[in-house]
Amino acid sequence: MEITLPYFDGCSNWTVADARLVTLAAQRPDVVLTRQVVDTVEEAERVGFHGSRTILINGADMFAAGAPGGLGCRRYMTPEGAVGSPASKSCIHPSAPAERRGRRRTATVCATSGDPSRVSAPINAKCQCSHATLSNRKFDMPQNYDLFVIGAGMAGTAAATKCSSAGWRVAIVDALPYGGTCALRGCDPKKILRRGAEIVESARLMEGKGVDSNGLSFNWAELMSHKHGFTDPVPQSMEDNLRDQGVETLHGRASFTGPAQVQISGTTFETSKVLIATGATPRSLNFPGEEHLIDSTEFLNLENLPARIVFVGGGFVSFEFAHIAARAGSSPVIFDRGERPLKSFDADLVELLIDRGAEAGVEVRRGTSITGVEKTRAGYRVHLDEGGSPATIDADLVVHGAGRTPDLSRLNLEAADVAYGKHGVVVAEHLQSTTNPAVYAAGDSADTAGLPLTPVAVFEAKVAASNMLNSGFTVPDYAATPTALFTIPELVRLGMLEHEARDNGLNVDVRYSDTSKWYSNYRIGETAGAAKILIDKSTQRIIGAHLFGAGYAELANTFSLAMKHGLTARQLKSMTPTYPSVGSDLSSML
Repeated sequence: MEITLPYFDGCSNWTVADARLVTLAAQRPDVVLTRQVVDTVEEAERVGFHGSRTILINGADMFAAGAPGGLGCRRYMTPEGAVGSPASKSCIHPSAPAERRGRRRTATVCATSGDPSRVSAPINAKCQCSHATLSNRKFDMPQNYDLFVIGAGMAGTAAATKCSSAGWRVAIVDALPYGGTCALRGCDPKKILRRGAEIVESARLMEGKGVDSNGLSFNWAELMSHKHGFTDPVPQSMEDNLRDQGVETLHGRASFTGPAQVQISGTTFETSKVLIATGATPRSLNFPGEEHLIDSTEFLNLENLPARIVFVGGGFVSFEFAHIAARAGSSPVIFDRGERPLKSFDADLVELLIDRGAEAGVEVRRGTSITGVEKTRAGYRVHLDEGGSPATIDADLVVHGAGRTPDLSRLNLEAADVAYGKHGVVVAEHLQSTTNPAVYAAGDSADTAGLPLTPVAVFEAKVAASNMLNSGFTVPDYAATPTALFTIPELVRLGMLEHEARDNGLNVDVRYSDTSKWYSNYRIGETAGAAKILIDKSTQRIIGAHLFGAGYAELANTFSLAMKHGLTARQLKSMTPTYPSVGSDLSSML
């Protein structure tokens, strides 16, 4: 069945349709929505409307004034355009010229919050609800949106603001404070704590070189207070910014009740599109006493740092937190069930990192599985399986660092016919669900080729938003995405590992440098550092860059730019750097 809808060529990609038709089209592949270009309200009425309550696909929200023919413009409109009813000729968007901004008294809902209590008020007047949270609002009718975003982290907010700025009516919801893992419970607060560890380590490295570190102390509580100075304002600041950009902010746990219906606290929301950006959560470990472990969120909020810390798993969380804890005076032990931790990084550089960590007090025990954790009077007793032999170790704190899985379990995806697996929502390359065309996913909640990194989640969300706005099929470009492990010093990877390049049949020139005695490391007293650069001999292009050393995470950004744009090693070496600097080491690495 084909349904023709009017399309205003003068406004950017606007198509008017009844909300029920949007839902129907999302549910049934036999329903096709087509468009016919029109210039006036009268022409739109001749094309036909399909209900008195309408919204915009690929455009802004609008509601009819109780009769067919209600057109809405919330950005800009030609004088013959209507707002709310054919009789209204003015535009209500704040950025419109003053002579086109009108006050219509036929609004069915508050334009900002969706509250129907202001049905007789000008739509651009102050609403009584003051953008009240969902729990304080009562709805007498379904709430209709062009886009409903589940997850208010960096990815979700990026998509929400992009679509709202294009004129869509957008809502976003999260059960947790706005900001997501990176800003509140991950990357940013972690690196603030790392700064304290960096200072301590830097002073110790300069011991006997003009710096006396004997009086140096580490005040964990003050460092944590410094961290809160950054994280505490984030949720309100982010929510205010979203509202300023026209996004409706909601709080609560969202779940699907249909292909294009989302429910929060018993209220159902109709939407044309949904973006799932719920991130990831610590995976279940399935051993007795798992409940005694804390996760990364709790570690980043510890009031006091205990002396004996066990980290379960040999991944990012364990290594980064262990390096912080060791510099703060604790004795951390990392248990990894495999023989090689950090498998996604270059094996040779990982061994250098483990050796350097041991010098700082970070112990790594390989081939060891945790079989259970029990509470004791003094703390916890961790039961181990070391190559088939049972063992125990006592600790004051046990930290979950054994990986994360997509946070999808409470979304009721089955009700929306959204296919998913252990790696996230099953999406096509352009990030649209393979089983429900109304649903897109980005970041850790999507099963994509992208790394589980905040910058990747953000650009996936922007690509998804663009595809939704334009009915497009753009595929994210993951080339040369750097990933950094912020131990001390840091470990970085870009592009292929050595074995991956050879497995792909490439003729590889491996350029390895021991940078431990280079000037940039000697200057700060650092004794460990290395670089491994992989060059495709046939093209002279850089296909892999693996770095271990102080400040090398910043150096990786230059490699990333060169690799993304296909520069050859010779072209990159032609750069004149500031000197002396870590960046000036780049030419020697090549």
